[in-house]
Amino acid sequence: MPTFWFVRHGESVAQVSDWPGADCDVPLSDAGRAQARALSLQLPGLPIGRALCSTFLRAVETAQIALEHTRHAAIPVDDLRERFAGDWVTLFRQDAEKRKHLAHWEFTPPRGESVRDATRRGLTALAKLESRDDTIVFAHGRLIAGILTVLDAKDPRSLEIHAVPNCQLIERDVSPGTWARLLKELS
Repeated sequence: MPTFWFVRHGESVAQVSDWPGADCDVPLSDAGRAQARALSLQLPGLPIGRALCSTFLRAVETAQIALEHTRHAAIPVDDLRERFAGDWVTLFRQDAEKRKHLAHWEFTPPRGESVRDATRRGLTALAKLESRDDTIVFAHGRLIAGILTVLDAKDPRSLEIHAVPNCQLIERDVSPGTWARLLKELS
């Protein structure tokens, strides 16, 4: 049974200050690069068969730094990108009420996507890339949290879906066909 390790990108500049640019272009902060370097020391002992990552800069940078002591380069997968917060993409960082709404499974911000929609997108990518390889996935906090919620058979409607911590390995054994099954159940 393949093992999957999920890793949220290291701390980003947008997590610690106002970021005026596009969400896809947010780089790691100095602390985020240090987190990725610390993670890089844990990975050489893992039986990683492949690495996947979001196409957003902070996930790409995390993967590049974390994988530097392994034989892997991450395969970019656009559908592992951050949940799109639409019109709230910069506002929610300063607004506690907006952050609370974004934690709900079905809530869709104006011109954005719900956690459910982002999870469905991520599951679609994982199902398309089905493999028996042990896989490390570098992505984003709420996307990973949504995937783990359905993978762990929790009822997402009864929970607030909060981002997982930066740069921590979250391990799950995933039987072949699980991503497609979860996607079907979610539809």
